[in-house]
Amino acid sequence: MRAIILAAGRGRRLEPALSGTPKCLLEFGGRPLVDYQIEALRYAGMEELVIVVGYEQQQIRTKLRGYPVSTVFIENPLYDTTNTLYSLWLAREYFDESFFYANGDVLFDYRLVERLVAGTGKTSFACVRGGCGAEEVKVVVEGDRILEIGKQLAGGPCFGEFVGVARFERDDNALFAGILSRCAEGMANWNRYFEYAADILARSRPLYAVDVSDLPAVEIDFPEDLRRAREQVLPLLATPGGP
Repeated sequence: MRAIILAAGRGRRLEPALSGTPKCLLEFGGRPLVDYQIEALRYAGMEELVIVVGYEQQQIRTKLRGYPVSTVFIENPLYDTTNTLYSLWLAREYFDESFFYANGDVLFDYRLVERLVAGTGKTSFACVRGGCGAEEVKVVVEGDRILEIGKQLAGGPCFGEFVGVARFERDDNALFAGILSRCAEGMANWNRYFEYAADILARSRPLYAVDVSDLPAVEIDFPEDLRRAREQVLPLLATPGGP
């Protein structure tokens, strides 16, 4: 099993707290955030990690040296002027099998990935129920099928927030890679989030929302997210294989 982590961004909204450190290397309990991600993904069967890097990429390359997982680095040289759609498009050659997806700034419990695995055969997005603000990636759901996904939605009431971790199934990936490639033509969509392409995919293939509202998880975009991660999420994380 493969995982693709996007960790190219600069994290401007957190720059005072970052001090030149990529968000995926922020420390929680003495460990970098990416360490928690890799631990959870390996427990779920990940054998190969593909990580898209850009800002301060050498720090990430050095930190991951010696990790017990086969790692491929993909450079996004345009990290300062592009977004996750472009970064994921750069990794499209690794869509030849099912894969886990994670934004590099999400602190999450390993049970979240287990829950995505339980829906084997379905492209699934980890979602939290509740009201969403302007910055959250929102989902409109009918039953458990995602009808719309993105920051701006028009089709119906919001189910909740996509927390930045998903599982893409092989049967959907050729179509998804084609959508990403069409979106990446020219430069008009380079600064969009990858959910723009996922929303197009949802019109042709069933995508599913997996409710993880009961599990600790947070995407770290703002200083208040960082405080929440350290004070509320970190203490609740379960240990893979633990009691």
